[in-house]
Amino acid sequence: MKRVLGSSLVALALTLCVVLPAQAAEIPPTPACEATLKESFEQFAVAAIIGKPTNKQEALAERTLFEGFAAAGCVSDAKPLYRDMRPMPYTEQCIASLGEAQAFLGPKSAKLRSLVRPFIRKVMKPFAKRFRILNKRLFSSERKDNRRQTARINRKLDRVLHAYLARIRALTKTTEPIWADDASGIVVTWFELVSLRCLPSELYLDRSARNPGQRFVNRNLSVIVNAVVYGWSREFPGKSSAGATSSRIESSASFDRPQVAGNLPFFLTD
Repeated sequence: MKRVLGSSLVALALTLCVVLPAQAAEIPPTPACEATLKESFEQFAVAAIIGKPTNKQEALAERTLFEGFAAAGCVSDAKPLYRDMRPMPYTEQCIASLGEAQAFLGPKSAKLRSLVRPFIRKVMKPFAKRFRILNKRLFSSERKDNRRQTARINRKLDRVLHAYLARIRALTKTTEPIWADDASGIVVTWFELVSLRCLPSELYLDRSARNPGQRFVNRNLSVIVNAVVYGWSREFPGKSSAGATSSRIESSASFDRPQVAGNLPFFLTD
């Protein structure tokens, strides 16, 4: 009887070890993990940027960066962050973690859209129309070699442009805190979702996708990318991103977006 009971307990223990999932990192991350991100980025910058490292050295710095996050308990698994691994967004863990991430980022994305959409409609589109008309007049005046009229149109263009740039600065002042105040937390949240294989390692828009991971990206891409760019530029002003962040930022910046959004001082997907 004791032998049977003992064997049963061993089998049960082994079963639990296999079935129970690893404890996921917190979303949103703890302040300690946000501090870890800043410290790790500093170390990554030294290894991956300064001194023109080789591709192999950059890859090693990237792996070291993410393994440090995993060791600190800030991401669940480092490998999906530095290796291409197929996303598995339908797991119970992903459904739960994506829900937590949406609760964290969703209000930020909604606030950004509520501020930017009226700006595009009321400011950007009228400005673009006015600017095209004045440019057309300028081109016609230059062809006729009418110097006085050309100078007058140029002065008007300058006034219109300065007024528009003032509105852009005001919008930036209003919108930047949306991602700036929690930039580190947003970046660590993104890393954790990739580490759980809820998202691919590179972000992209896919409006036709139906899986929960891509729907999350479609809803929150603007806030994520702006937080990454803001965090990097704040920590390392004047330095280009490399390694772990460069491929993700650069690929994100190349996405199709409305033509009217091209003049905004931040990334916008809708």
